[in-house]
Amino acid sequence: MALSAIKNSPHRTHSMSLIHQKLYNSENISTINMPNYIKELVEYLRESFSLEQRIRFDVKIDPLELDVAHAVPLGLILNEAITNSIKYVFPEDRTGMIYITLETKAENQYLLTISDNGIGFDTNLSNKSKLFRNELNNTA
Repeated sequence: MALSAIKNSPHRTHSMSLIHQKLYNSENISTINMPNYIKELVEYLRESFSLEQRIRFDVKIDPLELDVAHAVPLGLILNEAITNSIKYVFPEDRTGMIYITLETKAENQYLLTISDNGIGFDTNLSNKSKLFRNELNNTA
């Protein structure tokens, strides 16, 4: 577990450093262009995991700029979700798609959606969990 966290920390660090790089290379040092940032983050993760065309990305981001206080957590969420999809929902070199959308819903309200067409959850695990809870309730 600790080894896994150490291996994944460069990805987290890079997602934050990309934001700071965008700030310093921009004329506007208070906001981040989210379409550019997210596309660069996706490309970095694609290259880091040597995906080539095995896993493709469909990225649709509304043209919006976010301040650092919102861009950093969003970048970390994206990093974790994309990394988990790459590592766990496409096992044994399966191919697939990861879909990312960020859309404006209202002023200062945005919807981030991250989905994939990977293997999904084990529904038996969910049923086993329900059975276990029922057994605990019946014995108590």
